[in-house]
Amino acid sequence: MAITFIGIILICFLITSIALWRREFKALKINQPHLLSPRDSFTPPLGFTDVLATIVIFSGTHAFAMTAITMLTGVREMDLSNVQQMTWGNFVLGTAQLLSAGLAMLFLWLRYRDPRALGVSPKTLFADITLGGFGFFLFVPPMLMLQSVLTVFWEYEHPTLEMITADSSLLTILSAWWVATIVAPVTEEILFRVILLGWLMRCFATPHDFLGGLSGGNGPRSNDSTEGTPNAGLDNTPNACADLNAHNYTRDNWASSQLPRPVADSYRHRRTWPPVIIVALLFALVHIGQGPAPIPIFFLGAGLCFMYRQTGSVVPCIVTHFLLNTFSMSILTIQQFWFPAP
Repeated sequence: MAITFIGIILICFLITSIALWRREFKALKINQPHLLSPRDSFTPPLGFTDVLATIVIFSGTHAFAMTAITMLTGVREMDLSNVQQMTWGNFVLGTAQLLSAGLAMLFLWLRYRDPRALGVSPKTLFADITLGGFGFFLFVPPMLMLQSVLTVFWEYEHPTLEMITADSSLLTILSAWWVATIVAPVTEEILFRVILLGWLMRCFATPHDFLGGLSGGNGPRSNDSTEGTPNAGLDNTPNACADLNAHNYTRDNWASSQLPRPVADSYRHRRTWPPVIIVALLFALVHIGQGPAPIPIFFLGAGLCFMYRQTGSVVPCIVTHFLLNTFSMSILTIQQFWFPAP
């Protein structure tokens, strides 16, 4: 009964996904706007300094949370088979991870003073949330179908999902939902998409600017009054054009009143496929130990990276990730309580 129920839902999702992909390719073929059309956004100005600061923030917050757990419970190392330890660990460590993500975003805000550097665009917030819903139907059904095929030959494992059984307490179930539907989508998307992908996109777009890729900040500048026009606001002398073609940076402060933006689409997405693949691969590698999960998660990660590259916004990525985990947790919970396995 449960397998039939889940199968019907997956087939419906897959049909919807095929219809959306068909519309996407059709619009792309006739050069019309589509869901994943690139926006007028700039190459992220992040440097390795931002990546290192994020690692320090996450490591420090995690260490503080583990110290708190040890002081309260006497547990020095989490036992993944101990449901009680996992329950409190999910609440404490999950909250610490969420706090780390917030501190990392605050750090970026203090450095650059612009929400776009954080992968957020207040003006397109509603559109980004809507795109996240479409992203769920674009990327998730094929990923789930692939995972369904792989789990026939390779058992799927996940300590959080294994906490939900018909005998689990409400607190245990809530802790699993907290980590899966709130903590993971927010923290993983900020870490992998905003921080890591943002930095790599900048490095691959401007490989000559080693110092900028190391320290962050600085970027190509354009005049807001002539935004949208190629080479607008720039000197058109031969030397200036040569600098433009080489993607040279000015040495003005990135956080100045005239924020840097790419002057043409060729700058923004010219060499950003390698970062998409690299971050998707890293995103998959952190899920090793969960059976075949890294394989479908690689393709999901590539889709999320591509969506971030096209929009410059992390909001649709978070929404897509949230919907995926909510769907998975809902199916698991329904299965355990209404269609328990013999």
